[in-house]
Order: sequence, then C-alpha cells, then structure tokens
Amino acid sequence: MKRKTLLVSFFIFILFIQTACGKKEETDAHSSTNIENIPQAAETVEDMNNQKQGILVKKYLRGRELAQTLKYDEIIESDLEPSLHKKIDSFAQLQKSSEQSFYNYLVYLLGSGEYGEIEKELETFEPVFPEVTADQKKKKNAVFLIDGSQSMEETLGNQTKLSLAKKAIIDFAAALPNDESLTLLTYENPIEEREETQKVPACRNIQVAYDHKSYEPGEFASSLAEYREGDDTSFTAGLQKAEEVLSSYSDKQYENSIYIISDGIDICENEGEESKSILSNGSEDIHIIGLDVDQEEEAALQQVAAKGTYKTVATEEELQTYIKEEWEQETPEKTFVQEASISDEEQLSEQRRFDSIKESYDKASLRERDRLLLGVKYIEEQKLLSSNEIKRLEKRILNQYKSRKEAVWEIRDQKLALMKAKIKENNKMIQEWKDKWQ
Repeated sequence: MKRKTLLVSFFIFILFIQTACGKKEETDAHSSTNIENIPQAAETVEDMNNQKQGILVKKYLRGRELAQTLKYDEIIESDLEPSLHKKIDSFAQLQKSSEQSFYNYLVYLLGSGEYGEIEKELETFEPVFPEVTADQKKKKNAVFLIDGSQSMEETLGNQTKLSLAKKAIIDFAAALPNDESLTLLTYENPIEEREETQKVPACRNIQVAYDHKSYEPGEFASSLAEYREGDDTSFTAGLQKAEEVLSSYSDKQYENSIYIISDGIDICENEGEESKSILSNGSEDIHIIGLDVDQEEEAALQQVAAKGTYKTVATEEELQTYIKEEWEQETPEKTFVQEASISDEEQLSEQRRFDSIKESYDKASLRERDRLLLGVKYIEEQKLLSSNEIKRLEKRILNQYKSRKEAVWEIRDQKLALMKAKIKENNKMIQEWKDKWQ
C-alpha cells in the first residue's frame, strides 16, 4: 500500500515538472517568436494595404471582419478584448515596453487584412455604361437597269420615258456620298456572237455600262447618254446580271439594292414567270418602278415584283422621290441617338456601385482604428506608458486612419473624373454621328 502511494506521488511530481516546463517553453516561444519577430508596423497607405491580418483578428474574426455591427461588437466584447488584455499583459512583462514597440504589437494583433483586396477592386473599377456604338452603317450598292424597249421613247409630259428615267437616276446618283457605289446595266441591241454559232438575243445581252463605283458625273452621264431604246427587254437576264454584280458583297456588310425602271412587263420570249421566280427567291431590296403604265401592265409588274417592292409613277418628280425614299429607308439613322445617351440615373448607379466598394474599405479602416484605440485604452489603464506616450500613440493611430481615408477619396475623385470623361466622349460621338448622318 505504501509502495503504491509512493508511485502515485512520483507520477504527480513528474506531471508537475512537465507542466512547469511546458509553461516555460510556451513563455519562451512567445518571447522569441511573438515578440522578437513582431514586424515593424506599416507607415504608408501602400504598406498598410499590403499588411497581414492581425493574429487576434484572424483568430476571432476570420471572414467576419466586415460583419454586421451587432455581431461584430459581440465578438469583440466577448472574445477578442479579453484575449487582447492578456496579450498586452504578457507583452509588458517580457520586455521593457516603448511607444513604438506597443504600436507594432497592437498592429500585429489587431491590424486589418481586408485592405489589399478592396483597394485592388477600387483601383481597377471601370464604370459600365450602355455601349456607345451605333449599328455600323453598311456600305450601300445600287444597281440600275432601265427598260430599253421601243415604248420607252414614248413621251411623258414634255420628254420621253427613257430621258425621264435617265435624268432621275443622274439626280439620285449626284446626291450620293462617296462611299456608296453605283452600277448601270443596259440592254445591248446588236446581236452578240458566241462561239461562232450561238446567237444571243439582244434582250438577254446585258452589259455593264458603269461598273460598281462611286458617282463620277462625266463618266456616269456619258454611260447613260449612249443608251438607246431597242427591241425586247428581259427582266430575267437583267436580274441575273444584277445578282452576279452584287454576289461579292455580303448583306452583312452591304445594303444591296436593285432598281428596275420599266413601262411594261417582259416581252422577251415570255419570261414573266421566270422573272417572278427570281424575285420571289431574292432580296426585298429589289424595286420595280412602273412608268405611267396602264392597269393591265401595272398588275403584271406587281405580280413580278413578288417579295420586292413595286411603285407606279407618272411624273419625273414622283420617280425621283420614290427612288430617294426607298434608298434612305434602308439606313438605320436613329438607333444610335436613341440608345447611346447616358442618363443621369445610369451615371448615379455607377457612382453608387463604386461607393459600395469604398464603404467596405472605410468600414475595415474604421474598425481597425477602433480596435487599436481599444488596445491603447487598456495600456493607459494599466499605466504601461506615460500620458504623453499615450497621446502620441492615439494621434498616430488617428493620423493613419486619416491617411487611408484621404487615399480612398482620391481614388473616388479619379473614378468620377473617368465617368465624366466617358460621358463627354459619348456625347462627342453622338454629335459626330448626328453631324454625319442627319
């Protein structure tokens, strides 16, 4: 029995020695690791943005440094503050404390680790406004084919139908911008020989009189002047040639329009149905214009027009007006102005989006300030520093807080200036567009 008692006493003694050694090792570790290796606290805003999260903040506020006020205050009061007091007491016992060493230690314990990510988000912030791009204005191509039948020599008013058609086309072409192209197709009246044996009827022999380019007054007028009335004409051959000319110009990049001016239906080998088939399968940018036609001819031309458009005109003015209206109708002129302007509400929305990020930085900064002042208050209560040292420490903390605040406001001013510059550029683009197209 006595032997058992001795053994128990021995084990208790060993346990006591181990505990004491453990506490000493823990104290030594605290002294060598937590004190000697405490980093110098950041002095500049840039360094503060890159500082590591304080060890007590990391322990008690991991992921909750920006939590709602009630929850945050509860954690500070119940967990972080008691631990902070113990740390300060231990720190003061282990070495001769100074104002600088206490400041370094408080930042080491209580510094925020949120600044870096938030500051990066503020610096890279780009205001997002509605895209200020109009639908790119497509280049435009117009192909004209004039009826060359003998009936085009009939008069309409005080001039022939052919002369009227020529004049209307010239007036139209003269008003086109330089980046819009014209092609003039004509019916060649002479018989063309092919491979010595095959003859092509004149009504099918379509020639390019003016070859796909911007308007040049002399050359274009000359091409039209040489055109004379002949015999039969073929819508089918004319459309096929027009589509051949335009085949290289994708409708994604170009507005392609074909205008046929005629005073009656095809009379070249009864091709009406064939023409109708081509038009039905083609683009809606095919326009047939009837020159002073009777009801029968009008009905026939309307039938051929199919999915294209048809218009009967009786005067030179009507012809010119119709061609111009159809041409201008294909340009989306108002989309840009209606959709591009940046409203005051959109500007305010982007400003608020930036400010919501800034508020996170401000909250982290304010809470770090208050945690550090909480530590200073305890140091003062324990009389670990002189009154003057306490005042300087408080002032230092407040000045660092002020520096962070000013730095963030500077970023805000830069971003507001960027917003204004984007709006100014937006308005400039709108005005340039208006000046060019309206």
